Amino acid sequence: FRNADALGKAAAHAERWVASGLRFKVLSAAELVEFEPALRPIADQLAGALLYAGDEKGDARRFCRELQRQAENCGVSFRFGTTVKSLSARAGQVVAMHTDRGDFVADRYVIAAGSYTTLLTRPLGFDVPVRPAKGYSVTFEEGGLDRVLRVPVVDDELHAAIVPLENAIRVAGTAEFAGYDLRIRSERVDNLKRLLRAVLPQAPLERAVQRDWCGLRPMSADGVPVIGATHLPNLYLNTGHGHLGWTMAAGSGRLLADLICSRPPAIDPLPFAPGRFSGAR
Repeated sequence: FRNADALGKAAAHAERWVASGLRFKVLSAAELVEFEPALRPIADQLAGALLYAGDEKGDARRFCRELQRQAENCGVSFRFGTTVKSLSARAGQVVAMHTDRGDFVADRYVIAAGSYTTLLTRPLGFDVPVRPAKGYSVTFEEGGLDRVLRVPVVDDELHAAIVPLENAIRVAGTAEFAGYDLRIRSERVDNLKRLLRAVLPQAPLERAVQRDWCGLRPMSADGVPVIGATHLPNLYLNTGHGHLGWTMAAGSGRLLADLICSRPPAIDPLPFAPGRFSGAR
């Protein structure tokens, strides 16, 4: 935090969740640069930080690959490179999923298509208020950048997250409402690079390989994921997580599995139910 008032408000907000298991510590600017020396060059700009010692970082792609491997060991079959065109419903339930590689028939269907969910549900007669918000990241690989930063840093004022990865460092942020346009705009990339320089002015970026990326975050109308059954009893949704998809992936999967298997869910499913939106009933 670069502003003491903003730091105080964030700490007060975090305090509300301590009873639910959240653990955090308020660091002064001096304590912050001692904990994360990479921020020493901008120490005079900092008011302090919130340290969430229980937070973790990781590589989402590696996570998904490992999850795929374990799922296949349990008998799950994947069909990569397959485009889902539509679903058919008859007599109040889904009867088939149509793809460019033929039809698939199942007892139950789950649409977890992120920002594209609405394109699949609309022909079935209901709209899910989830829309794409394009986010960007820039990854600098090699050049010893993984040794520049010890822990992930989120700059509250600049609205940027900087994460050290294996032999790389990544900066992510921005939200662009451009529909399903996946073109990478150079001005957005340049902005992220400026934000990275504002946090880590001495990082040796010139020796690194730059990789630009953008993706569509599925933003729900109320900012809460959409998880559960629809008015078609064998069709379920799991979408609307915004920029926190991986953060909430395991919990969302567990909740959905409990609902499909008619098990008592560990958390209240009502706040996430698709039926909370009139158009999704």
